[in-house]
Amino acid sequence: MEQAAAENQQAPESPSRDEAAAQYVLFMAGGTIFALGLADVLEVIDPERWVRVPHAAPWAEGLLYHHGEPLVVANAGALLGEGRSPRGASAAVLRLRVPEMKIGILVDRVLGTWRSPVPAVASMEVAFVKGVWERKGGVVNLIDFETLADRASRVFGK
Repeated sequence: MEQAAAENQQAPESPSRDEAAAQYVLFMAGGTIFALGLADVLEVIDPERWVRVPHAAPWAEGLLYHHGEPLVVANAGALLGEGRSPRGASAAVLRLRVPEMKIGILVDRVLGTWRSPVPAVASMEVAFVKGVWERKGGVVNLIDFETLADRASRVFGK
């Protein structure tokens, strides 16, 4: 009897990529609100120790040592064409799910998670934006993660 009860109690499964893709991490970059699929963000890191990379692209922030390993960090605001994200008290690094790379983006601040009730409206002609939502009188720009990850892979190498 106890064995049957134990078999019926299973650990809750983590959300699948499709389920997690319906949820988003909202953040500010260069004063604009953006969203990335929850499944595309591995963790949110408090930026601490930085190493600048000389002669790097304007949007390259540098290297951040995280758990003893270097994480390449790009400035999200500059990368997305919104002006450089500052390294203020509320700044954070979003570590991205990019295969074979440890990469993150510096954002002004993380606003939280959100589940959109409707699909994003077709994109503006912006390289990394694949759709937009209206939310509380403002606009949320949905980042095309595959385009962002592909550019990061090409720029930073695998």
